[in-house]
Amino acid sequence: MHLSSLSLDVPKLDLWLLSLLSKEIPHVKSLRLDSSKIDHLLVGLQSRCPHAESLDEWKLNDLSLYYKMLPLDNTTMKEIAQLIPSIKSFWGTGDMDSPPESRCKQWSHSQLILDL
Repeated sequence: MHLSSLSLDVPKLDLWLLSLLSKEIPHVKSLRLDSSKIDHLLVGLQSRCPHAESLDEWKLNDLSLYYKMLPLDNTTMKEIAQLIPSIKSFWGTGDMDSPPESRCKQWSHSQLILDL
């Protein structure tokens, strides 16, 4: 039996963590992560990085990423989804449109506080 859904508060969200999770829980279908720190590699992804190799085979279908309890912007979410081809949905909505919490202020690239 495989874990199908996981929700975690993590101290730092980065590609290393996503890579680790993809290896340790490859069959999880839905993942929700909330963090108070976002690694700069998650912002403005333009090409693959060494930590992202295992993300190709991850079975993840739905991804929810939050920064200080606010959903990440759709641009960043879609860039991350390019590294995880199995993703078909954000925030449990069944699609990759704006999150249901769209009435909340979303963090754009320029608003993220980065832990460099």
